[in-house]
Amino acid sequence: MKIENAIETFFETKEQYINFISAWKSFIAEGKHAKYPVYGYDGTEYDKVSDLKCVHHLLYAALRGKDISKNFVPNNKTQSYDGPYAAFHEARSMINHATRSDYAYNTIHQVFGDTVSKEMLSEVGVHLYKMVMK
Repeated sequence: MKIENAIETFFETKEQYINFISAWKSFIAEGKHAKYPVYGYDGTEYDKVSDLKCVHHLLYAALRGKDISKNFVPNNKTQSYDGPYAAFHEARSMINHATRSDYAYNTIHQVFGDTVSKEMLSEVGVHLYKMVMK
C-alpha cells in the first residue's frame, strides 16, 4: 500500500524532497523523538510521551512512496470503532484535520517544519483515504 510516484507528485524539486528528509533526520538526531515524563496535578509522573506521533510516521512513508502498511500493526487487544488499525485511521484523520486546524498542522510542522504545506497535506490526504488497511 503506497502512493505511486509520490516524490514527483508532492515535491516540485529534488531540493524540496531532500529538505523533507533532512527535517526528519534532524528531529531524530536532536533527540526530540525521545519520550519525556508527564506529571499529574499532584506532581507524580503518570506517563511518558513522545512528540513523534503516528501521523509523522505515516507522512514520512507516504510522501516518500513507501509501503505505509509496514508502519502499522493490528491491535486486536482492544475493541475500536476503527477496527484493529485505529492508529492508522487516527493518523490519516489528523492529516486531513491539519488542513483546517492550526493545532493539528503545528503538530505536523513540529517535525517537518516548512517542508510540508497544508496544500500538500490536503493532496496526500486524498490519496490516503483511498487506502484501506486490512
